[in-house]
Amino acid sequence: MESPKSADPQTTGPSGAGPSSAGASSTGPTSKAPGLGGRCAVVSALVEDRPDLLSQTVSLLRRRNFTTDSVTVGKTDEPHIARLTVTLEDQPTEAQRLARELKRLMYVIRVEDLTWKPAVLRELVLIKVRVDPASRAQVAQLCEVFRGRIVDVAQETVIVETTGDAEKIAGFLEVLRPFGIAEMARTGPVALGRANQVLQGDGKESSWLQRRRLKDAQQAS
Repeated sequence: MESPKSADPQTTGPSGAGPSSAGASSTGPTSKAPGLGGRCAVVSALVEDRPDLLSQTVSLLRRRNFTTDSVTVGKTDEPHIARLTVTLEDQPTEAQRLARELKRLMYVIRVEDLTWKPAVLRELVLIKVRVDPASRAQVAQLCEVFRGRIVDVAQETVIVETTGDAEKIAGFLEVLRPFGIAEMARTGPVALGRANQVLQGDGKESSWLQRRRLKDAQQAS
């Protein structure tokens, strides 16, 4: 599944920079936009894990003129149920409209607007950095500071990985730019409500989901 800004087959995400912070935590109602550091709309939804899930979602966003910063889809602990996370950069007032539009889709089970609620947002970034024998150790030290790690080493480049909120990743990018960034991939954020906020279905299942569960039961027997 792929979206127009995708850096990864399952997710789309930004590539901009923002305020520098090595240890920032994206919790609480002051969620930061993944790209520029401003407030963003964050909407999370439980959806049926259909083959056309992401294409239908992107089609809805395009038809309703939403300017998305990222669209992320991933599996949950329940079979055939996925979690969809959409962020709209610098458009916090659009979150309620987006939630209403998503609720109209057949495959959407439950929607939650996390824009003004305490929540944890995290994303993964892979950065290929140009290095030479003199700068390789410096890049390794910066990885320790930002709690990242080197996952691939070549003669002229290293690939570093880190996870965190938008501010941490923006800060990491800022200190790596002087070495030279060959390429980068970001997943876009995933989000969960804090504490006792749990996004659950209402017990109703579509005919598609019922058929999938019946098929699973038949294969298991």
